[in-house]
Amino acid sequence: MPISSPTPRTTPPPSIHVTGVHLSLGRTIIFENLTFQAEAGRFTGILGPSGVGKTTLLRLIAGLIPTHGATIGDSTGASLKGRLAWMAQKDLLLPWLSALDNVRLGARLRGKSANTEEHARALLHAVGLENRANDRPDT
Repeated sequence: MPISSPTPRTTPPPSIHVTGVHLSLGRTIIFENLTFQAEAGRFTGILGPSGVGKTTLLRLIAGLIPTHGATIGDSTGASLKGRLAWMAQKDLLLPWLSALDNVRLGARLRGKSANTEEHARALLHAVGLENRANDRPDT
């Protein structure tokens, strides 16, 4: 099953802008007035040793933790809410669900269950797992 191609854009996609992020854990300051932008259409790496706040920064950008006065949005000033997907450092597949049901889970949690099975099967096909759709992650 083919996956439909996205509609070509006539304007460049917006970049992600982060301004004035402050974060501390106890008395330890993790970020103080952190400002940066991740340009659209480019890969951006966040590097640093364990425990310096890389994942916390991504969680802030994704809206999973409060920003406390920071401005996080796109280059047009619009919110990123509902426009980002989060992939944790571990796969975190639900072991009691099949591969197909794990693929469909995000849409289900967003209340968008119409036509998701066909799309999920197309995604499994695209990565060579169409024959494993009913298998659980431990297999």
